[in-house]
Amino acid sequence: MSALSKHRAEVEFFREHPGEAFDEQAQVEFQIEHWLDILDELKPLILEHWSELKEDVDIPLNFDWDRYAQLDQLGKLHVVTARINGWLIGYDTGVLLDDHLHHKGTLVCCTDITWMRPEYRKGMTGYKMMKFFRDTLIARGVKKIFFACTTKRNIDVLFRRLGYKQRFVNYTLVLP
Repeated sequence: MSALSKHRAEVEFFREHPGEAFDEQAQVEFQIEHWLDILDELKPLILEHWSELKEDVDIPLNFDWDRYAQLDQLGKLHVVTARINGWLIGYDTGVLLDDHLHHKGTLVCCTDITWMRPEYRKGMTGYKMMKFFRDTLIARGVKKIFFACTTKRNIDVLFRRLGYKQRFVNYTLVLP
């Protein structure tokens, strides 16, 4: 199958099956893991992630590792990892799994950090990780996911394929 015909097949597949995976033939394993169990592996990836995006350069990165550990122990942190032969290649983290303040009794998840090593961003790996993240949140009873992404690395196409709809636009202001 040529690259162009495969692309057309993918486009048609996603039109007919939003939220489904096109190609499940991958060696990547996705799982839910606890923050504390993988912290030593996560730290260098998170630092590489922030170095790549260089967000909020006026505010130095000072990750609150202890607070993440507390959220994990409280069950308010949802961490999905992507691994090849046990090697961590990506993560998707949601925080504050809790009732929404405007909709008591409705469990929501605000995503926090999503990243994949650059060499694995081709093909369906990122899509599959985000789909696994979504599906495992559904299994936990989450009714709404708030997912933000930086304008430096736009992944709108993944959101649309997974059934997300743009509802809000976020702006930030670094104050003196």
